[in-house]
Amino acid sequence: MHQSAEPLTIPISEMPRMELEFLFEPYVPLGTFISLQGPGGVGKSSITSWLAANLTSGTWGIEGSVIHIGDEDHASRVYDRLASMRADLNKYHFWNGDHHVITFPSGTEILERRIAELGVKLVILDTATEYLDDGYDINLDLAVALELLGLQ
Repeated sequence: MHQSAEPLTIPISEMPRMELEFLFEPYVPLGTFISLQGPGGVGKSSITSWLAANLTSGTWGIEGSVIHIGDEDHASRVYDRLASMRADLNKYHFWNGDHHVITFPSGTEILERRIAELGVKLVILDTATEYLDDGYDINLDLAVALELLGLQ
């Protein structure tokens, strides 16, 4: 058996730190992937709407746009929720799946372009498993898709 000179573990205090910008410190760093999971009706959409409302309105000192990809909640329901939270509704964008269906990783480039065009800081993908290219394994390939977007 080959013995490496490198230790198998190192203290986290010796690891290089990556400076993060937060939407909601210390829970929601920007430029990363966060997964909210749970059965329907527990508040996942309410949490993402709350985050989006605070981002679009600049409440927490950072302001940006949001892209929502998904049809789990009807747009009018999301609109009402965001309006009640005083979101800037001009900065919350629904992906128009009627005209352009997006899947990953094949749709990464078009999403990246739209993120840059709109100054997007938050992408809501509801539900991620519905947006993988045919033949992709959710456990392995979602990580690949996220890596392509620079979120992993």
